[in-house]
Amino acid sequence: MNVSHGRWKIERVQDPAILPLEVWNEDFGEQPPGSAGRLLYQTVGSQRLDALRAQCASAREAAETLGADVAKALRLLIERNVGGAGQAQAVWLGGGLLNSEGVRDTVLKANLPFPVIVADDPTFCCAAGGKQLLSQYGDGRGVVLDIGQTSIKGIVHAKGRARQLVFPRDHHSLPIHLDEVAAPIPSAQAHLFVERAAGFIARAIISFVAVREPPPPVLVLALPAALSDDGTPQGCTYPGWSGNKDLIPRIAAQLDEWIQADHGHPWRNTEGRILLLNDAELAARSARLQSGVAAARTSLVMTLGFGPGAALLST
Repeated sequence: MNVSHGRWKIERVQDPAILPLEVWNEDFGEQPPGSAGRLLYQTVGSQRLDALRAQCASAREAAETLGADVAKALRLLIERNVGGAGQAQAVWLGGGLLNSEGVRDTVLKANLPFPVIVADDPTFCCAAGGKQLLSQYGDGRGVVLDIGQTSIKGIVHAKGRARQLVFPRDHHSLPIHLDEVAAPIPSAQAHLFVERAAGFIARAIISFVAVREPPPPVLVLALPAALSDDGTPQGCTYPGWSGNKDLIPRIAAQLDEWIQADHGHPWRNTEGRILLLNDAELAARSARLQSGVAAARTSLVMTLGFGPGAALLST
């Protein structure tokens, strides 16, 4: 996909060496303590960790319990060959859950039959891949946005320096909703939620570039949903996204409205570019740049946050 909307050229970025995988709804095989069910997003996601913290004697014990189940989930995905994961000779992990004391150590000590490599900065695990795309499509300056289920992680590259920011999701205006397990949303309500999501993402972009020397309008936009070849998102926890072709154009339109309203905005008379991909695809681009991954012909890339995202990386 390569289309234009207003000042923005929108391009769906794909890499033949990266195959995104939908693993969030894989069956864990049992319902462990503290989980709401047997699916992976219920067993190795942030909601499970919150429940374990309420049940366990310490935060460390809760994190170690979750870490043991993350290790089990990795073994299951590879043994079941989910989406071709059985080819993986190594696993690369990123995502904010790995910052919880005990999760990372437990996974690394689980004696798994394959090497496990952890991102240098798990929360901003997409940063390196985003920077690589900014260099590929420009001079390395721009904004990388990792749209998570609970927040947007942004990295602004401007004038030789990078700034990391987090923009939390408002769960009142954008409630958690999984199309696959919840009742369908009426079309009028879905349209409202898409407008809100577009505004949420556009506001984050505008706030991220409110710096003294802002970068050019080149945006790497990683969405927490499977994307079709034309960039249409599939289901995720943002209500109304599944199959909706208006989300990205509405983000572009809201950006244009705010830019035009600000007569001094540095992007006002400049064409921009939106590079669109799935968050696990961007994480895989980061993984490819980390030592240890290149030695494996195929790696399973997994991000751990609200739920697991995954991709298969060939090197």
